[in-house]
Amino acid sequence: MPEVAKPSHGRGSQKRRDRTKITPNNRKHVQERSEGLCERCAIYCLKLGGQMAHLEGAGQLGRGDIPWNICLLCLTCHKWADGTAEGYEWRRERRVELVLQYSVRICARPLCREETDKLDALLEPICKTCSELYPERMPGRSS
Repeated sequence: MPEVAKPSHGRGSQKRRDRTKITPNNRKHVQERSEGLCERCAIYCLKLGGQMAHLEGAGQLGRGDIPWNICLLCLTCHKWADGTAEGYEWRRERRVELVLQYSVRICARPLCREETDKLDALLEPICKTCSELYPERMPGRSS
């Protein structure tokens, strides 16, 4: 039976583990941003068991190649962030902070539809709260 040549092209789409894997470049960037400190409690944890944590969980396909989805946490804070309702809320708030921080850096290119949808979903509760607290400041409303 003659051998059949295998195709030379690669996989058409990434596997889940490839989308959520924290890239070495992103890991280095997050370490520099945090200066080795836990981004929640501010203890030095880089050499003492600090962990890279997904703010949008890997189980929900949170990407590991974008710096606003990864933060450096000590073991205690990582367990708290992943295991409690307060931790979940902190992760959402921290991700919004980082998205806004990085938005200045990424505004040179337009956001793709997926990024825009995610950003809108993250900012919606904040915008709703602001409109309830400060109705006079909202555009399109007369005071």
